[in-house]
Amino acid sequence: MIGVIFLIFIYIAILFRACLTSSRFGDYAAMLMVMGLALMLTSQALVSMMVAVGLGPVTGQPLPLISRGGTSAIITSVYFGIIMAVSREQKELSERQQRTTIESIEDVPEITIND
Repeated sequence: MIGVIFLIFIYIAILFRACLTSSRFGDYAAMLMVMGLALMLTSQALVSMMVAVGLGPVTGQPLPLISRGGTSAIITSVYFGIIMAVSREQKELSERQQRTTIESIEDVPEITIND
């Protein structure tokens, strides 16, 4: 029972972390893509767990990151790769905008008033 609770906690933590990360994005398309991928991954896990305990119809979906399956493992890895790439790109974009702002502030000449 402890393992099941831990597994559910891990999937919810992945979803929460994706929400937290995407909330810092300035680009809505990137935010929606990260949230969509994380939600697809979490919902697939919850459906798979419901099927395993008999609460839902048999769908044949494997449990992401746990079940063995060639295509499922590859697609899950692609999901995480896209999430990480978008996160890195948004971080670099934010840092570049901050540098540009600081450089533009430094380029403003000082105004001195002689009395």
